[in-house]
Amino acid sequence: LVRFGIIVLTLCLYCFCQKNDPKNDSLLKIDGKTITRKNFNSFQEAKNLYPASKGDFFSRPLSDMSFFITIEALYDKASADKSTSQIKSSDDWKLKQMYFPATLYYRSILQGNLGFSDKEIESYYKAHKESYSHMVPRDTAGKDKADSLHKDKTKIVKTDSVKTYKPVEEVKEQITEALFLGKYPAPDSLFHNKTTVNAKDTTKIDTIKVDTAAVKMQWLYSNKRNLADFFLKKFYQEKYKTKMPDSLNQWYGEGKPVTPADMKVILS
Repeated sequence: LVRFGIIVLTLCLYCFCQKNDPKNDSLLKIDGKTITRKNFNSFQEAKNLYPASKGDFFSRPLSDMSFFITIEALYDKASADKSTSQIKSSDDWKLKQMYFPATLYYRSILQGNLGFSDKEIESYYKAHKESYSHMVPRDTAGKDKADSLHKDKTKIVKTDSVKTYKPVEEVKEQITEALFLGKYPAPDSLFHNKTTVNAKDTTKIDTIKVDTAAVKMQWLYSNKRNLADFFLKKFYQEKYKTKMPDSLNQWYGEGKPVTPADMKVILS
């Protein structure tokens, strides 16, 4: 019985380890090729980000899994087909190659991190770690606390405090906001004192004191609401050494940042 129990336990442990081993995270096999959960998750992310129409190839709506299996099954045949070279020489191929990484960059870096990399966030966190510390009570009696309470319910267990740090994930938003205000400070014009004419005595002028902290927060959150526009203007100025013009004719046209060929692809 003991030997049998050991064998069963060993088999259970083996199966459990196999199941939890990320190397064995196989989802299905297509033409002998093993597909993992990670492959499928990557496909879903690409499908959600990339503007691709199913066209007339699919007569009815497909689930993500059915669509994924179909694409995997057809991929090798499509790659060997002569139409591949035609796709790569088409006008929209270059823009499609740019679109996917640009969209990932916008979502994860610009929108998710306010324009800063994970490395920059980590560096800031380490440099200002004390700002994210807090004190929590610590039981100085340790494991003897329970025994003490049993022996004498009136006995008071002494406690003191220990310093702990909030994880970087928990304070990430605070860090990105601080980095953003440091790199992209609010314009000086927003901090100028506003003046109004005194209604009772027109010879007097009242000065309205500006709340500096409020101005900074207003500047930050107004840009967070429209980050695409904010960074578009920043990147345009960095590349062309001038502010992005309001007139469409100044950046759209032949030989300009956005050409008619680009616009044709975008609109399609």
